[in-house]
Amino acid sequence: MRLKNLVYLFTAICILAVVPSFAGNGEKEKTATVQALVVDESGEPLAGVAVRIQGYAGVVYTNLDGQFEIPVPKTGKLNISLSTISYQEKQISLDSKNNSNSGSLTISLEPQKAF
Repeated sequence: MRLKNLVYLFTAICILAVVPSFAGNGEKEKTATVQALVVDESGEPLAGVAVRIQGYAGVVYTNLDGQFEIPVPKTGKLNISLSTISYQEKQISLDSKNNSNSGSLTISLEPQKAF
């Protein structure tokens, strides 16, 4: 009985070790990387801006230099949302299928208007 359990355990470990290697095949071909700089109205970098791809879970934030890098699926048109406190939320659209965005992209956020 004990030997049978060890065989099952060994088989399960082998399967779990092999499956992720198959799941990752072609992953680089299916994603692109968007890199950008987020600045305020005077061109100063904004740290801590939340960057979300609409329709996908997860969020990344700009670093202290206002830069972010986010992997995106190569599915065509993507809507990216940028938001932070005291600034108006901004929506941008990118074509991830035809543009890997290897160049630099600068996105400017406008301050929220007083009521």
